[in-house]
Amino acid sequence: MRQAGFSTVEWWLLPIALGMVGLASCGRPQAVQIEVSGTVTYEGQPVPAGVVYFEPTVEAGMTAPTGFAIIRDGRFRTDRVHRPGPGPYVARVTGGDGRRQGPVASLDPENPPEQAMQLGEAWFRDREIPVDLPDEDVVLELRVPSADEASR
Repeated sequence: MRQAGFSTVEWWLLPIALGMVGLASCGRPQAVQIEVSGTVTYEGQPVPAGVVYFEPTVEAGMTAPTGFAIIRDGRFRTDRVHRPGPGPYVARVTGGDGRRQGPVASLDPENPPEQAMQLGEAWFRDREIPVDLPDEDVVLELRVPSADEASR
């Protein structure tokens, strides 16, 4: 007659099974990221060159993904790697005329041709625009505040 309980093989499998359950339960859900694209204007004109960073506010949470996009001819689009998540963000924009010749600044060493930026003569730096990003891809029209508006 066999006694109720675990055999030697079953005891050996128990730590493996518990470990697999533990690993499955400790994985964090991946943060939702959205594509953000649109236009950027300054004093009514398209910004020729620059960058826009999407920085989460405290309300968005400390684990919300940041994002950035290169501005070319007044347009931008986040790539697959540098997308923000939904919620309240600050769009921090730097722009210039894009005319200066010289070395090209690469923002992403992994993709230099796609992420190269020629800022040129700076028009403005680190101007903040509050944005509330939805749960899906969005097209924005960012109007960069003038120096007077930014200081208010």
